[in-house]
Amino acid sequence: MLNISIVKNNLLITFLLLISSQLLSQHYETELNGTTQGWAKLNIPEHLYEKSTSSALKDFRIYGLSNQEDTIEVPYIIQSHTDFHFSESDPFKIINQASINGEFLYTIVQEIPKIINTIQLDISQNNFDWKVDIEGSQNQKEWYKITQNYRIMSIENELTDYKFTTIRIPSSQYKYFRLRVKSKTKPTITGATSQKDSTIFGKYIQYTIQNIKNSQDKKQKQSVYEITLQHKVPLSRLSFLINNEKDYYRPFRLSYSKDSVRKYYNTITSGVLHSLNSSQYETNNTSVKYLKLIIQNFNNPPLDIDSIILEGVSEEIVALFPDNGTKYWAEYGDKNKTRPRYDIQHFDNTIPKVIPTLNFGIETYKKPISSPEPKPLFNQTWLWSIMLVIIGILAWFSIKMLKSS
Repeated sequence: MLNISIVKNNLLITFLLLISSQLLSQHYETELNGTTQGWAKLNIPEHLYEKSTSSALKDFRIYGLSNQEDTIEVPYIIQSHTDFHFSESDPFKIINQASINGEFLYTIVQEIPKIINTIQLDISQNNFDWKVDIEGSQNQKEWYKITQNYRIMSIENELTDYKFTTIRIPSSQYKYFRLRVKSKTKPTITGATSQKDSTIFGKYIQYTIQNIKNSQDKKQKQSVYEITLQHKVPLSRLSFLINNEKDYYRPFRLSYSKDSVRKYYNTITSGVLHSLNSSQYETNNTSVKYLKLIIQNFNNPPLDIDSIILEGVSEEIVALFPDNGTKYWAEYGDKNKTRPRYDIQHFDNTIPKVIPTLNFGIETYKKPISSPEPKPLFNQTWLWSIMLVIIGILAWFSIKMLKSS
């Protein structure tokens, strides 16, 4: 007797084979223009992140034709030019405290004088707003001005808890530092730390904003910005140009939606926009296109924001082309491809500092190519005949059982 489940499974397998054959063949293809021999690089355009199956470009491949018309695959690595931060810190020792003419003086010393550019203060008080002058000396007799009227502050209430006690100074090397704090009440400084912060700056690209819509939610006392980028891209940094002359302190939240319907949002980053520090915030390289920025104004008028800047880390595809190649092209967009593994990933220190740049040519979309439809095991007439036979057999057994009972 024919097993009906075998027939069904056969039809299901045939259907899945049809779908998988189409997925394997759909991708984008772009010809590469320029000198293709030895090391060369490609700057990644915005649209490539969107048309690839992942923001990490796992499906990206470079192919070529050899002199013998054989297809060859070109190895590559992706280089990211992100900022690199590092810091060295040592504790200060507070050796003198005094007050004169409405100023409170604190002398701090580092045992081994080093070049520093940051002084971090530990202050036990809350809700203060002070100005600080910093002086330096090698012998406590001759003092030299380093910075003046540097603002430190603290805000603590039912809505927020914020403290800013980091003092940035020009790079200085003194054994002794003196802090002149202008305050009506005595500051309780419990400690201080010296730091040398350094940054090797990377390269970032500013993404193109297709549309931005600003509205005011008067009930929630919020400014709401709905932002649409031109392409879906990995977001690394958010910054603002704000024209407010008066001091401000506004919490914000940046979220993204996976589609243009914008029904659900996931938070990327949150923080505080304030007048004491840089209006630049790092994000986590989330792939985004539809964004929502909410700024909490409380009982204050909205900020005068001149522009919102969205950036990503500049990335390059660095490839090693063989000597026997003629024509090269890039492919991406194939959902079935995973991240490639090439030997050159372990030897990136051998890449020359100066290499030529290739350009992406005209992009073409390779439509799915359907494989010839597999011939089914049984045609429709046979299937109906088999079904009628099975029904007849079941009816015969049923009648026989009724008679016997």
